[in-house]
Amino acid sequence: TRLRLLWEAAEIVLVAADPDQMLHRLFARIAPELEVDAYFNFMLEENGRALRLMSCAGIDEVEARAMAKIELGQAICGRVAEQRRPLVANAIQDSREPHEQAVRDLGLRAYACNPLLAGDRLLGTLGFGSRTRDRFEADELEFFETIARYVTAAYQQLRFVEELRE
Repeated sequence: TRLRLLWEAAEIVLVAADPDQMLHRLFARIAPELEVDAYFNFMLEENGRALRLMSCAGIDEVEARAMAKIELGQAICGRVAEQRRPLVANAIQDSREPHEQAVRDLGLRAYACNPLLAGDRLLGTLGFGSRTRDRFEADELEFFETIARYVTAAYQQLRFVEELRE
């Protein structure tokens, strides 16, 4: 089942022309199988000091506006961007970690965030959260990492196409 899901995710990413639409389609496909209720895609701003929320699902517009920009090191995604490595938060509602406050306020109980890295260049982050589960299994975390690699490749492909058009 996971292999089929990965294949379907790859197909969505490979035909993408719009990142936001791609991520919404991808999320709609994997959310029921992995019991995730939200995703967040932040991209690094030109100055390299902050992340901008580019695409999300599972929260309302007011919540999205409140987290439209985060500094490197701030919250979970900001830490992931700063450290350039995945971060997983489990049993968030029982935690008092300050960097988990934003996702705790959204009612998420488990959250996994991965950097979007093209070689050694940080593009942004991609995180998935659940309001029904306190943790993700090791194979699910591996799946999220693979999805992050797919999304990175899609962003690279879209950037190359844009450069060719120019």
